[in-house]
Amino acid sequence: MTGTSIETLSDEAKTWTAKAIAGVIVADDVLKKEELKILREAIGFLDDAKLVNQIINQIKKRSLPELEQFKTDRQTAVKIIMILAHTAFVDTELTHHEIDYVVAAGKKIGLAKKYILRVIDWSQECVRVEIEQEKLMADGHKSKAKYTN
Repeated sequence: MTGTSIETLSDEAKTWTAKAIAGVIVADDVLKKEELKILREAIGFLDDAKLVNQIINQIKKRSLPELEQFKTDRQTAVKIIMILAHTAFVDTELTHHEIDYVVAAGKKIGLAKKYILRVIDWSQECVRVEIEQEKLMADGHKSKAKYTN
């Protein structure tokens, strides 16, 4: 599990989000294992095998999926944009192509550019905190106990 909230979305939102995740992955033209992990999670929630194959083929061909307007409630829109922003930066690299794609996708779900950019900034901080936490955990496991009276 990647820590996203994909499983809490409606079936329609899961489909739209999986397509958008594929677009984020293709946007910078570099496939990273961290991004693919999120995509595997997203397509794992889809029941339509034909759609799953379509998404996979688009990634193989490096083809951006067509994203239609998706009218949804604000809570769902916020979850989706957070998932997309996290996907864009999960590999700790963020290109202007990824930013542009996330912004365009966010507009398709009715969010303002200023808000989307705030979410991208927040996501970068979250990923940095996760990385630092992993380092601290690893260092803590390697350390020797020192007890004092």
